[in-house]
Amino acid sequence: MTLSNNKQKRERIIKTFNDLGFRLIFVMYSRNFFEHSLSAWGQTIKNGNATDSYYKRMIDPQRNNEYIIHERILKWIKFSKEENFDLKIFNYDEHASNLFNHFCKNILKIKEIIPFQIPNRVINKSLSSEDHEILRLLKISLSKFPIEYKLKNSKTFKQLKQTLFKNSEEKKVPASITKSQYEEIINKYSKIISTINKSEIVNEKIILTGYEDLKIEEKSSLPFSEKKLEIIFKCLFETFNKLEPKDVYEKGAIKDVVKAFKTNNSKYYQELVKSFSTHV
Repeated sequence: MTLSNNKQKRERIIKTFNDLGFRLIFVMYSRNFFEHSLSAWGQTIKNGNATDSYYKRMIDPQRNNEYIIHERILKWIKFSKEENFDLKIFNYDEHASNLFNHFCKNILKIKEIIPFQIPNRVINKSLSSEDHEILRLLKISLSKFPIEYKLKNSKTFKQLKQTLFKNSEEKKVPASITKSQYEEIINKYSKIISTINKSEIVNEKIILTGYEDLKIEEKSSLPFSEKKLEIIFKCLFETFNKLEPKDVYEKGAIKDVVKAFKTNNSKYYQELVKSFSTHV
């Protein structure tokens, strides 16, 4: 988003292409509102420092964790009018399965596209709402510790995330919200979405997917299967035993996470409880 904040750089790039005889077109593929905001929130949990739940991030976020993508889109619409450059905005979700062909036909104006196989790889695997929540709980515990302790250095977080990725099934929605929370989010963001959609620059509108169509499950706890719990506790147990005496914060964080579960059926849960009484 460097160009969003640097008018001189935008003008210099546009002038360079114009001088070479090219007409520069800026193209955006925007996702539907909930599909993008849920995915973006998941990234803050998996790869960022934020600990907000999805609902909190959308309604009352931590500082520097605001969801502002649509403000950026509005800025680009404004720039295109003030600086007289071409901007096209399409709906990513409408063309996700044939994005390359859509770009070639609609932007490059290539009528006949030679078919070739593009490898389809999962480069950013999704996690379930339960997986995101246990990572979030671990981050909350780690964030209680001194500022010099960096989350990126957490051995526990890295191991748990890798384990969840390895054992996670693809889920439709990465977070859980109630119908009333959904409506609060709609009330907060519907105006800016409507403003964007009314622009003549927008080729395809951003959609506010209905609550039922999102297939969100309301969950008040972490409903892992016994098999999944055993995998999680095994990961935490093995990580706990590899920690050094200096890793007191890591051990405390593992203890906090395990407290969120009340189970006596897991072998590794019992082993962890024993370890806590000895080491923490």
